[in-house]
Amino acid sequence: PPSGSVYRGRRDFREYQGQRNLFSPNQDHEANIGAWRKLETAGVAIKEWQINVSTGELETNDLVSLLNENTRFVAFTHCSNIVGSINPAQEWIKLIHDAGALALVDGVSYVGHGFPDIRELGADMYFFSLYKVYGPHLGVMFIKDDLNQTMPNQGHYFNHDVPIARFTPSGPDHAQIASVNGVIDYFESVYNYHYDDIYADDRLKSKRVNHLFKKAEKRNMIPLLELLSEKTSVNLIGKSEHKQRAPTISFTVANQEPADIARLLANENIGIANGSCYATRLMDALDIPRDKGVVRLSFVHYTSSQEIKRVINALDRIL
Repeated sequence: PPSGSVYRGRRDFREYQGQRNLFSPNQDHEANIGAWRKLETAGVAIKEWQINVSTGELETNDLVSLLNENTRFVAFTHCSNIVGSINPAQEWIKLIHDAGALALVDGVSYVGHGFPDIRELGADMYFFSLYKVYGPHLGVMFIKDDLNQTMPNQGHYFNHDVPIARFTPSGPDHAQIASVNGVIDYFESVYNYHYDDIYADDRLKSKRVNHLFKKAEKRNMIPLLELLSEKTSVNLIGKSEHKQRAPTISFTVANQEPADIARLLANENIGIANGSCYATRLMDALDIPRDKGVVRLSFVHYTSSQEIKRVINALDRIL
C-alpha cells in the first residue's frame, strides 16, 4: 500500500513531538491508518477524526472542531474502501491549510474511478497504488516541491538534491517502472476511442476520461443501489444514491452471514469480497463483528450492464 511506505519517513516528523496529527482511523483501510498511528512511537500525538456512526461518513464540522494551532498534518482517505463515499477532498484541504497544517491524502480507493487532478485538489502529499489504475503493484507518492525540500533525504547521499530519488532508499524496480507505461497506454486508448481531439492537453484528456468512467459507473450503480435500498433485511453502508459515491458498495444482511452470501454468489460465478477488508477500526465503529464483516460489491467502468443484471438477479433471490 502506498501510504504504508511513508512509515519509513516517520522520523521526519519527530519535530512535531507533542503536537497533534489528525487522521481518520474509523473510515480508512488499515494500510493508511497504521502507518500514521506508528508515529506515536516517535512522540507525535495522534488525535482521531471519528466517523458519524449513523452514516459511516466523516463530517466536515468535526474536522473544523478538531483543527487548532497545534495541528501539523491531517491524513485522510479520498474514498473509503467500505463506505464508498467520495470525500470532499478539495474543501477539506483548504480548511486544513487555513489552519496551517499539511494535508496528506490516500487515494487508493478513488483513483480506479478516475485520476484526480492533484494540483487542483491542493494536497501536500497524495498516494495510491498503480494496480488500482490497471498497472503493476507499485506505489505512487506525489509530494509538493516545498515539502519535498524540507524533508530529510532517505536515499543515497548523492541523490540528496534529486526530488524524484531522495525518498527511494534503494534502487527502483526497473521492470515494474517500465510496465507503468501500460497504464498511460490504456488511458490513452480509452480517450482515443471516444474522442477525435488527440492533441488535447493531458489534463483535459484526464477529465474527459474521468467523465466517461463516472458515466459508466453511474449507469450500473443506480439499479444496484435501488435493489439494496428496497430490501428491508439489508443494512446499506454509506449513501443510497450514486452522487459522490464510488461503486464500492458494502452492506450487511439480517440473519445472513457475509461469507455465506459470498459463497452463494460464487456458485453463480460472481466474485465479491466479504469480511473486514482490512477496515477493522471502521468495523468496530459501526458495531460490525470483525470476523464477519460486510458483503462488498465492487466494480469499475468496464463492468457491463449485463454483468450487473446478473448480480442484481442473484441478490434478489439470495437476500
